Amino acid sequence: MLVFNYHDDDLPAPDTTIDLTIEGLPNGRATIAHFRVDKSHSNSYERWKAIGSPQSPTPSQYADLEKSGQLEQLQPAKPVTIANSRVVESFSLPRQGVSLVHVTW
Repeated sequence: MLVFNYHDDDLPAPDTTIDLTIEGLPNGRATIAHFRVDKSHSNSYERWKAIGSPQSPTPSQYADLEKSGQLEQLQPAKPVTIANSRVVESFSLPRQGVSLVHVTW
């Protein structure tokens, strides 16, 4: 599932609490992996600004920017039990943040 905390106005605001319910899953054991894109995760643009917005990054800066643009796992994957064909994942999501919640079984 992809969850986006979108707002037309890009203004500071507190994180939003998300209670994500995924239904229609087979009962049993599963694994949830949570990935994030926001100001501090998977964001080479914010990293570029933080290093001074160089027009011609050095090779080490370029490598750093490439690394910071990779999809980052927010927390280690965790085992869950699917009961009643559903799983619930609760988390906070910053304004303009995107979370990818990947369930495998």
